[in-house]
Amino acid sequence: MMKVIKFTYLADGSVMKSALIFPPQWFPSQPYLALPTLSAYLQHHGHAVDQFDFNIESYDIFLSRSYLEECLEIIRGRLNQPAYTPQENEAKSVYREILGDTDYLESILSGVEEAKEALRNEESFFQFPVYKRAYTTLKVAMKLVSYAHYPTKVDLESYFMQDNPEECLEGIMRATADPVTNPYLTLFEKRIVPRVNWNEYGLAGISIIHVGQMIAGLTLARLLRQKYPHLHVVIGGSVFTRHSNILENKQVMFEKIFHSIIQFEGELPLRKLVETLKAGGSLSEVPNLTHLHQGKVVTNAKAESLSYDLLVRPTFDQLPLDIAGVLHVENHLLGGRGRNFCQRRQHGDGDPPGDVVEKEHPQRGDDGDPYRPPMTQPGRESQGEN
Repeated sequence: MMKVIKFTYLADGSVMKSALIFPPQWFPSQPYLALPTLSAYLQHHGHAVDQFDFNIESYDIFLSRSYLEECLEIIRGRLNQPAYTPQENEAKSVYREILGDTDYLESILSGVEEAKEALRNEESFFQFPVYKRAYTTLKVAMKLVSYAHYPTKVDLESYFMQDNPEECLEGIMRATADPVTNPYLTLFEKRIVPRVNWNEYGLAGISIIHVGQMIAGLTLARLLRQKYPHLHVVIGGSVFTRHSNILENKQVMFEKIFHSIIQFEGELPLRKLVETLKAGGSLSEVPNLTHLHQGKVVTNAKAESLSYDLLVRPTFDQLPLDIAGVLHVENHLLGGRGRNFCQRRQHGDGDPPGDVVEKEHPQRGDDGDPYRPPMTQPGRESQGEN
């Protein structure tokens, strides 16, 4: 039987807090409503909780001169390594183009902060020439991030790794430990995770509401579990809820990546999980929870959804809305009633059946030249993408 991690106490006698985290990769212009809702509900019932939007923070780091310069160093190193496949040779030709056009490269490095500010500012956001130039700069910057972690592709709308590792257990275990093609492993380990004093927390809840978040979210979970064994790492979201029937033989994920999964709506189950951990009780007491019991993956009884009069108005405290979205934050916030613990519906879940998760990739257009065209170079006329 898996040992229940009991919350320990701080020096002042207070109970450790819960951390709720929204991981990459999600649209940076659309903050999701579930964590603010869950945070408010826990606070209303007397539980200390902090919320973190690591998706927005990741984009803010990716789109910074210092990080892009690190990517260029990685590209220089990979250019000096032998190529064994035609694809690697093709990538090397792009590396040479990137490093050879120093003027254009400098325009991206020096313009990325201004581009972010232009797309955060409501006035400039709605000036199409300014928007187009800024958006192009950010798209090219994200190409630099992608080529530093080739053959992975990460941009403002999507995240793809070769062979779709999120679709099978072996792929997940490999990708979440791969610092070469998984940009989030080093990003979390070196830049984001050290910013938080995890000794203040007893639970880390990570919401995965879309397949594009699978590898990044599970990379974070695995890292937290390895580095902070006192934490109970719980996953929520529609991706795992919709695939609960294929978790029976995935014990290794519960042993190495996370401790439990909350399925369906999460307010009451998350509250019960926090209270159970504080009391050192049994995980079998927590509704909607999937966890290990005597070496087997089990799912507890499902709880009824809370009525509207028991819900609490969301709180946005601690969310980095000042940098939100890298892009101007849309007036609507995604989420709401009828969602799982961080689940979305109106934009499509993108998680049809599979071994762990199997997705239908959106149509990938031909970018022509893999580095710049058909995008507009900042300050130059072109009919590139908007």
